[in-house]
Amino acid sequence: MDALRAIFESLGFARVETFIASGNVVFDASATDSRILESRIGKKLRENLGYEVAAFLRTDAELAAIADYKPFKASEMDRPRR
Repeated sequence: MDALRAIFESLGFARVETFIASGNVVFDASATDSRILESRIGKKLRENLGYEVAAFLRTDAELAAIADYKPFKASEMDRPRR
């Protein structure tokens, strides 16, 4: 994960943090065009890792919505399941 963090730092991103061994990276960027950022990240990962990597970005708000998402109704969670 240190190598992954270094790749993102080399792109000029700030406050770069990796999340366990998932390949997820949280960082701050001054650029706002996610397509350009995804392209830059994908290119840099390909250069450093030697293979194609699908990079996609999520904003703070999108991450919060994902974390808050409840795929099952509370009543479904109360019933025992196998």
